[in-house]
Amino acid sequence: MSFTTDESRWSDVWLAAAARGTTICGDFLAATALALALQGAGAGGLAVSGLLLAATLPLVVLAPLAGRLADRTDSRTLLVTIGFGQAAICALLAVVEQPVLVVGLVALLASGLAVTQPCLAALLPAMVRPADLPRASAISQTAVSLGALGGPVLAGLLVGQFGTRVPLLLDAATYLALVVAGLLLRTRRGGRRPAAVSSDAAASQAAASQAAAS
Repeated sequence: MSFTTDESRWSDVWLAAAARGTTICGDFLAATALALALQGAGAGGLAVSGLLLAATLPLVVLAPLAGRLADRTDSRTLLVTIGFGQAAICALLAVVEQPVLVVGLVALLASGLAVTQPCLAALLPAMVRPADLPRASAISQTAVSLGALGGPVLAGLLVGQFGTRVPLLLDAATYLALVVAGLLLRTRRGGRRPAAVSSDAAASQAAASQAAAS
């Protein structure tokens, strides 16, 4: 776990927390809206159970792989790429009606969330000094809790007023917010950037040694 040696970047902390809370809210919003739609269309309990399982199981099953991916891939690349992919999946969910396709797309949506959530969480130690990590973690966890609570409530209100299409398009917008956060965050981790920095530092030291020798 590496910490920043400079002043804590609180703007990054709040931006990452907002992105986590927004995407969690969007995930619960989509799952609840689709479950209500399936139930309203007369789908059996098996379809609804499958939908809810698809929305949660990838978060558990993919956790080890997601952690390694977050360590080995540049955080900005992950957030932007997966954010665009999740927005596209939500747009498809707004027009797809077959229960099997809906469940499959929801599983893909949750798979993306399984990667972006640990990626954002792993950025926290790089954003703040060690003494500020408890406060930063509290901000992030509060955002996640608010998102998890707000998603189902928002889904119930929107489905009752507009059906499922509006909630799902709103969900797509939440994942575009993840893309924006990925582009705006100054803190980055993962990938080969640290190795590149070390190579640059080694090259600078070698050049300095040669200059001193001459």
